[in-house]
Amino acid sequence: MTPKLKKEIEKSLKSSWSPEQICGHYQLEQKPVVAF
Repeated sequence: MTPKLKKEIEKSLKSSWSPEQICGHYQLEQKPVVAF
């Protein structure tokens, strides 16, 4: 996970996005997805 990706995910979580919403959004934009 890059620092940029981490910041984007943290920003989304602070905006009340669920992990599922973040994952779906990244898949639509064809961005890399990280699973824990």
